[in-house]
Amino acid sequence: MSKLGFEPSEADPCLFLHRELQIMVLNYCDNQIWLSPDNQLIEKYVQSLKDLGYDLELEPKGDIFGVLGIEFSTDPTTGMTKLSQARLIDKVTVSNAPR
Repeated sequence: MSKLGFEPSEADPCLFLHRELQIMVLNYCDNQIWLSPDNQLIEKYVQSLKDLGYDLELEPKGDIFGVLGIEFSTDPTTGMTKLSQARLIDKVTVSNAPR
């Protein structure tokens, strides 16, 4: 990712940011979620990774809700995207509760 101008986020080393071009890539195991206001930029950078020898397959475009237990929501007023894992947190805390 660094060869393509991405930097890991300080908050999460699995989140890569290309600040200049406004692209975010969330990378866990063999799954990636690409977010950008410009889909052509995403396609360009995915192709760049393929050119570097990575075997990538794009899923059909569509909703990304619920990937890896991550919930995505968009504020209709600001257009800001929020990521949360409330269901996963609830599942972990309930399964680890004292009996």
